[in-house]
Amino acid sequence: MEKSNDVIELMALIRQLRLRFGSFYTRILSKEKMTIQHYTMMFLILHQGNLNMKTIATHLGVTNPAVTHLVDSLEKRGMIKRLPCETDRRVTMLTVTEEGKSFVNTFEDQCYKLVAQPFEDFDDETRMNIKKFYKTIITNFDEELHHENK
Repeated sequence: MEKSNDVIELMALIRQLRLRFGSFYTRILSKEKMTIQHYTMMFLILHQGNLNMKTIATHLGVTNPAVTHLVDSLEKRGMIKRLPCETDRRVTMLTVTEEGKSFVNTFEDQCYKLVAQPFEDFDDETRMNIKKFYKTIITNFDEELHHENK
């Protein structure tokens, strides 16, 4: 397969964007002594409802002990709370506290400001195409990862 210079350039641009987002996230989160995993855990719980620790481990791609460590640190800070599962006493559910919600909302507002202005500079069709592009890339990655795990 012959490599297209346009695709190689696009891959470089995606890497640069990823690095810049990573730097931005790290800078903002480190001020609060948080990691991207802390934020992602709270984000998942807020948007999917109370989750058990095993589900969090799967979403984050980490071990159960790693989740326990993350939960311990967030619980000490009052950001999340452990709850007993109503259907299985062996399972611990996680919920985000009001303080955790406030943190996630503030962080999301900062990220929104970063993306909103350049995105608004495009017309509706271009914005639609940008979203379609990223959704397609994500789908392709997911399919490849699923195929590799079989």
